[in-house]
Amino acid sequence: MDVKNIPFKVEYYSPLPDVLDNCFIIIQNEKIVFANDAAADLLGYKKESLLEIDFCELIAPYHIDMFNEMYLLKGMEDKIHSFCELDLIKKENNIITTELSVTPILYKDIFALQIIITKTTEKKGLEEKQEELQYGLLSKINECIIVADKDFNILFWNNGAEKIFGWKPYEVINTKLTALFYLENLDFSMLLKTNNGYWEGKLDGVDTQNGEKKAVNLSLTTVNDENLNVKKIIAIVIDITEVVHSQQEARKANRAKSEFLANISHEMRTPLMGIMGFCEILSSESLNNQNVEHVITIQQCAEQLLELVNNMLDLSKIEAQQVEIRNKKFNLHQMIKTTIQYLRPLMQKKGLKSHIHISSNVPIMILGDEGKLKQVLTNIVCNAFKFTPEGEVNIYVSKHSREYANSLFPLKISVYDTGIGIDQEKCNEIFEPFIQAKKPKIKGYEGTGLGLTISKQLIELMGGYIWCKPNEPKGSVFSIVVPVKEITNVDMIAEHKKDYDVNKQEKTNIFKNGIKVLLAEDIKVNRKLISHMLSDLGYDVYAVANGEECVKATTKWKPDVILMDMQMPILDGYEATKVIRQNRELEYIPIIALTAYAMSGDIEKCMQAGCNSYLSKPFSKEQLHLTIRQSCSKIKTDIK
Repeated sequence: MDVKNIPFKVEYYSPLPDVLDNCFIIIQNEKIVFANDAAADLLGYKKESLLEIDFCELIAPYHIDMFNEMYLLKGMEDKIHSFCELDLIKKENNIITTELSVTPILYKDIFALQIIITKTTEKKGLEEKQEELQYGLLSKINECIIVADKDFNILFWNNGAEKIFGWKPYEVINTKLTALFYLENLDFSMLLKTNNGYWEGKLDGVDTQNGEKKAVNLSLTTVNDENLNVKKIIAIVIDITEVVHSQQEARKANRAKSEFLANISHEMRTPLMGIMGFCEILSSESLNNQNVEHVITIQQCAEQLLELVNNMLDLSKIEAQQVEIRNKKFNLHQMIKTTIQYLRPLMQKKGLKSHIHISSNVPIMILGDEGKLKQVLTNIVCNAFKFTPEGEVNIYVSKHSREYANSLFPLKISVYDTGIGIDQEKCNEIFEPFIQAKKPKIKGYEGTGLGLTISKQLIELMGGYIWCKPNEPKGSVFSIVVPVKEITNVDMIAEHKKDYDVNKQEKTNIFKNGIKVLLAEDIKVNRKLISHMLSDLGYDVYAVANGEECVKATTKWKPDVILMDMQMPILDGYEATKVIRQNRELEYIPIIALTAYAMSGDIEKCMQAGCNSYLSKPFSKEQLHLTIRQSCSKIKTDIK
């Protein structure tokens, strides 16, 4: 400030106040340049120490802006003398409310402010004052916030807590926070200490004043002093009762949907068994060309319907989180080649060429879920040749550049086609259920639109990802990357020896005629069809219509193997299997479960009842023969 602009006369300041009782302080440029003994005593400092600090450091934080506005920013041009009330902080952090008389002066020929403290009132410590302000703010917040001391005694209970629990603050203050949540048996002190002062969890069945049970998310955070000792514990509570209720309702709906789909599957698979089975029989008969074409058409329609049923069930199982990843050792190269070999006749019918390219750095043996990887590969390749009227569908297997933890191998499989292609903007949309990227004008592109959706979900369950892009100048490229474990050379040798032993055993287990097969099937059409299949394969067949008849026939006829439908009247397949397993003379007989149910847990349920293996309807004659052979070779090595 320019001294010339001060509208009154200021004199040189004398040290007379040093001997007076009033507290005198002089500040220049915010610095304390003079303080008498009374001021030093009042503020708890030695006088020399007081002269080393800024005056603003003595002002309570909530009054600093006011003091700056009045005296330091605008100056004292239009003021001769003024008074103000100010909270000052003593050295021990206690707050005193003071009345100040502020006068502009010249001190050693430099403009200064003379401050005389005329009245003081001792107040709470600064920490307590700040705490009061914090509690005042927290009380207005809608979220539930509870503050407790280090022993979990509740100190503060805001409006949000009252809204959730119903209790007034005076009803819960000084009660235990742990008792409120039924957590007395948990050592929260240790939990908070081992988790860097933080704990979070979901709690069900928490009591409220009106007796309603709540589900909440509780998070606890410690407030520590300068020595890192716990002073306070802050609890934040979120009421998730409605969310949990919605999740429960969603689970009920999913269960109902799963049961519905399981029943639909059963009801559809049962007639499909007859349609596809008798088509297979008819195709081996002597038919004229027109009838052969009709049989093939019926078979294709049935297969398409079965694909729809299987895809809907797969999608339902994925959505209900009923799909498990089951990793095992398998020959990756062989799996890819056999999968494409199985699909190649379908491609050749359309005149399509197909080639497999496997990079030299791709391991032969890996640890992964062979079934799901094969399902994804089949879906992608089928999608490719379905939308490729002419040209090629090629498969490339390589190592991706992405790095995975635990030295997992980044397996990349890409399927290139020369088909109708896909627009870049449709590449994400195509993985949604029941979506096709284009509505082709060319006939023959029927499909459920579920195969790619299922593939995406399965790949993500295995920790990988899938994408597609246009294949310039024509067609599209679908790629997957999935982490798998590479099997070492030592493991490969052991695996090859195991495969050799199994193949050798299978070659020696050649079935003779006269193997007795007991068939328990309540549906007349299926009973007739399966009996026909078994007779064609050279088995002696005895068929019954329910579980009770099956138990009697097993005791009397003593079959070599039993084909057991699991859903039958009078006595179902599960109970019939248990009865047979309780008879020591019959317990060795292999039992193969036949069922049209295909939801998660069906296989386990059959195995728990005592079945040795499982066939899901509809099945082919070849599948039936293979399952009987494998079951008998495991149980009765004398069947040759």
